[in-house]
Amino acid sequence: MMRKLLASALTSLAVLSTTSCSTTAGEIRALTIGIDNYESQRDLYGSVNDARDLAAALKSVGARDVTTLEDHKADRDSIFAAWRAMVARAAPNDVLVLTISSHGAREPARRPDLGIDGYEEPLLLSGFSRTAPGNYQRIFENELREELQRAGDRQVLLLVDACYSGSPTRDVRPLNGLGSRLGDYGPIENDLLPLPKPAVGAARPPSIVPNWIVIGGSLESELVHEIRDDKGAARGPASLMLGRAIRGAADADRNGELSVGELRQYLIEGVRRTSDSLQNATVTFAGSETRSLFKTPAVAIGKPAPLRFAFRDESAADERKLAAELRNVELVTVRQARLVWDRKSGKVQSDGGDHVGDAASIAELQPIIDKWRLIAYIDSEARAEPLRLRLNGGDRIYREGETVSVTADARRERLLLVNLARDGTVQKLYPHTPNAAVTPIDTAHPFQTPEFMVTPPFGQDEVIAINAATLPEAWLAAVNILDGKLASEDLLTLLHGWVTSSPGMSIGRVGLYTAER
Repeated sequence: MMRKLLASALTSLAVLSTTSCSTTAGEIRALTIGIDNYESQRDLYGSVNDARDLAAALKSVGARDVTTLEDHKADRDSIFAAWRAMVARAAPNDVLVLTISSHGAREPARRPDLGIDGYEEPLLLSGFSRTAPGNYQRIFENELREELQRAGDRQVLLLVDACYSGSPTRDVRPLNGLGSRLGDYGPIENDLLPLPKPAVGAARPPSIVPNWIVIGGSLESELVHEIRDDKGAARGPASLMLGRAIRGAADADRNGELSVGELRQYLIEGVRRTSDSLQNATVTFAGSETRSLFKTPAVAIGKPAPLRFAFRDESAADERKLAAELRNVELVTVRQARLVWDRKSGKVQSDGGDHVGDAASIAELQPIIDKWRLIAYIDSEARAEPLRLRLNGGDRIYREGETVSVTADARRERLLLVNLARDGTVQKLYPHTPNAAVTPIDTAHPFQTPEFMVTPPFGQDEVIAINAATLPEAWLAAVNILDGKLASEDLLTLLHGWVTSSPGMSIGRVGLYTAER
């Protein structure tokens, strides 16, 4: 992921100008790039999907000048030529969009002033190799900066969905057949790329250009992981969420416009959710977060969909028989599934490879499916404003006997917190007393739950928060009835009704992974 020189917080990134030389928005022009096929690197699966989906999303909000380059057609010279041609076609008040999904890498800096901590972070193109002539097929961050500057004062949106180094927060092996967007190679030999001229004056350009917004898809210590979307297609989390935001899902106040703040909050929480907390987005920008970016279409709230589900090592006949006993599942392959059950071991795993529960029978499996169907609904269908939740001890595995608390960045005065245990049991966390139910929370400061202790059974719990200006007594009474029961399906029904009837609502979730001492 490009970082540091282009912007100090930049990893997998998006840059959007906050100023324009005209108060009237012009055309949206876009170049979207996706590279899955590599000559000397592990192939990816979702980069071309990213490029195509973002092109379609931009067309849905009026973009007519859209070019997409895929795989070998997205070579270094073609990318620069397409971008420069688009800049040449653009009027002063046009919005220019460049998105790149590919492998990223980290290599020793070619010259001390070009890197940070002795390294540079190039994007790797399809024909890349560490030897000539393939080493010509990479793009450095200083080159991207120079290309952006060709746009002058025009509004510019840049998304780079790639990575360079780091380690995941949990040691898991994905079941979805995907991996990270991390390039791997040895020393460059006979480098064909020319070195840029040394900077005159300041050693480095400013970290944030005044008319840019910078959105990082993950922290420096994390990888960019490919995931499956709600249709089972491979994607990059940042690209997936940006496409949804452009289509209107991030328009929290439903005014038909996407603001900087709405985009920021939606991407931060969306990347975290869809990566199962393996990635945490960062956002840096200058200017007001209330600034409008796009006109966006109205988005209908979808009904809860069946959960993509798979059995491990079952015959086709047994799969059909077992599936007939389950509710609300769509039977798919292991690589496409959100949840996978191994009947022999009883283990239930998520597509990210986490052990999220145990089931010895269909009766024990159904509540876990209900729980994950609720999680999938929050991620892909619930069109509520995202609420940031975080574990105060960080995203890691919590061992038996440790204490855990959760912080919510609540913007409204009423908060409802529910935990879904790994087996799908609903556990009401807040409000825990009648006084708490009627006392407004202090929105000037993040809200922190009391600490609770990690006890068996182990796996993945899920803390869900609903933040609203009012919480009707009927809502609280309904949750009280579900408290302590295997009732995730009932909670999903309630939540869908609340989201449909109450647009002024925020919803957040955070996974809590537990294990024996």
